[in-house]
Amino acid sequence: MRVVRSLFTVRRLEMIINGFAIAAIVYVGVAMVMRRVDQQKRPVSADRRLTTGSDLKVAGVTWPADKDTLVFVLQVGCKYCAKSMPFYRGLAGAIQREGKLHTLAILPQNTREADAYMSDNRIPIAETRQANLMDLGIAGTPTLILVDNTGKVIQSWTGFLDHLGTEDVLARLKVSLPLGHEEESTSAAQSGSAAAAIVYTSELLSLLGADPSLRIIDARNRVRFGNGHIQGAYNIPAEELAARFPHEIGKDRSTLVYCGYSEYCAVSGFSTLCAHAASELKRINVNIRVIRDKLPQLKTAGVQIAGSAEEPNGGDK
Repeated sequence: MRVVRSLFTVRRLEMIINGFAIAAIVYVGVAMVMRRVDQQKRPVSADRRLTTGSDLKVAGVTWPADKDTLVFVLQVGCKYCAKSMPFYRGLAGAIQREGKLHTLAILPQNTREADAYMSDNRIPIAETRQANLMDLGIAGTPTLILVDNTGKVIQSWTGFLDHLGTEDVLARLKVSLPLGHEEESTSAAQSGSAAAAIVYTSELLSLLGADPSLRIIDARNRVRFGNGHIQGAYNIPAEELAARFPHEIGKDRSTLVYCGYSEYCAVSGFSTLCAHAASELKRINVNIRVIRDKLPQLKTAGVQIAGSAEEPNGGDK
């Protein structure tokens, strides 16, 4: 009887130990999955975000001494990357033919998977590297980054670009697409463009000097507006736009909206202040264009800023 009891006790202990072991394995597995999801979903903090003038440091990459590099940041399964492929295909092909720039693709997937992805999409790239995008300070995919021969960021473009965005890239890189690729890229950009098109800083500077009737609406709250804003901008918080815009601004004026545009939220499909502003104005049949760059970048480019160019904490919201 004692032997039977001892065996029963041993078996119960084995079952308990096995149960704990299985629970531990499940816990570790879930934790690893959640960590990967969190890394993909969590925004890059402002102090780590890659901006103009930052150094892009990629393990194993030596920047060519005689030319700038255009970096294609992509991700397998990214729907906006897929939509951007017609333009990226033509752009990479034109760069390869003209030889003015070096090209590099960065993906979070392993090199074999990344190479297959680039090959399947017929994107001619000089080299491909695997990297954690958050560690590099990259907010989302797809992103194009122009860097100099030391890896310093000259300019970047994040998300699916409308036709104005693609024109800005081509003008900055001094690259021309063949007619067939240009038509394919334009068609894709127009079919996928959002109600609120993006205004890039180069175009904003031209508009400020050429259109005296241009009105800039700052859709942030009054505290953020009071801290600093584009010189001459008019403050109408997003939630008040539908009610105030018709009689304070009027639909017959050229209007741009500054809203503290967040590239990460835009490419991730999260709700943003810009989307809220666009939605409010669409209710009264007004389509707006959103200023992409934030106050520090605008000030650096020569746009006059009243007050501080630095956003208070939480400036993306």
